Amino acid sequence: MNWNQLWKKDISLLIILMVVVPIAGELNFHPFNDTFRVSFGTPLFFFLLLFLRKIPAAAAGILVGICVVLFRVCLDWIMQGSFHMTESFYLRYPVFFYYFIYGSLFSLCRVNKFHQKPIVIGCLGITIEIIASMSELAIYH
Repeated sequence: MNWNQLWKKDISLLIILMVVVPIAGELNFHPFNDTFRVSFGTPLFFFLLLFLRKIPAAAAGILVGICVVLFRVCLDWIMQGSFHMTESFYLRYPVFFYYFIYGSLFSLCRVNKFHQKPIVIGCLGITIEIIASMSELAIYH
């Protein structure tokens, strides 16, 4: 694949990330009976980041984080009878930091350099997930 094809592939993948991760994030459960949730969005984000070559995972984390927050605020607007933008945003914005931190750590750890070492990818993925989740929880509280 030449350079131009890689960019087109990465842009397409980034658009898929920005659309599919917020939707997959709605398939979730709340382990602490709180606003914190575990969803299918995270594993999908992780696996699709493994395919990015030219776009930094940190940039993908920022864009996906924005999309997830906007998607959830829009869902609140559609589903709630008495919608208040500031309340909805205040409730939803910490998830942005989850995806931002996740993408940043994914880039910082250079996870995509370990495609031939799945155990390393798994260990890094678990560590990144824990740190990003703890950061999101810290921002919530």
